[in-house]
Amino acid sequence: MHIEQTKNPKILATLIQGTHEKFQKKYPHYFKSYQHSSAIEFFENVLEDEQNEFYVLYDLYDGNEMVGFIWSSVDVKEETPLTEETHTLYIKKVVVHPKHRNRGYGQHLMEFVDELAKKKDCDFVEVELWYLDDDVVQFFRNRNFLIHKGIVWKEV
Repeated sequence: MHIEQTKNPKILATLIQGTHEKFQKKYPHYFKSYQHSSAIEFFENVLEDEQNEFYVLYDLYDGNEMVGFIWSSVDVKEETPLTEETHTLYIKKVVVHPKHRNRGYGQHLMEFVDELAKKKDCDFVEVELWYLDDDVVQFFRNRNFLIHKGIVWKEV
């Protein structure tokens, strides 16, 4: 296995499809149906923002097949009279393609996240989650993450 940085919107659009479809099924009033060309266009725009970084995981055993990616950026909170300055590696997405799940790829991506946070001199790693089911919570707890803060919302 190896991980490479990418700026290829077609790769990202292909890898996000299964996860997006799962989100769309669970939150149909929030997520649109997956459209590959729209996803490519979305990632083209996201890649223009230099703060966004994408790293793709390749599995050497499957002939360099792409199996997942992380979408990260560094969030700097400036010091204020009430808070210290912090640097947080913010993980917008951790994606493993559905046909490759439960094979240790998520673990490999999260190990890379730890290395990336150290390399970028971050104080914290924060991961955005749309699912708080038992498996997802346990996955992150097994990697020493805490459920730290939450967002509550409702439809109106």
